[in-house]
Amino acid sequence: MGVGSLLTLARFSEAFLLLQGQAIGLTLAYAPVILIVMNCAYTLTAYPAGALSDRIDPKWLLVVGFLFLAVADIMIGLTSGLLALMFGVVF
Repeated sequence: MGVGSLLTLARFSEAFLLLQGQAIGLTLAYAPVILIVMNCAYTLTAYPAGALSDRIDPKWLLVVGFLFLAVADIMIGLTSGLLALMFGVVF
């Protein structure tokens, strides 16, 4: 239970993405674009990740996923431009 709680902290909410977008100058009217980009990236990667988990040990896939998530969160947190923010959202 403790490990699961700790790993849950690695996941930033969509509100963080929107706040970071506003901090770099994205207007509120264009904020849903961030969510659209995030959901498109999720849609394009969900099936291949599921198929890969059938071929390799799911524990390794989980570790790799958390590493990608950590890198993406760092990219989003340190970004100062809209393009870099979108790249972090997709990553």
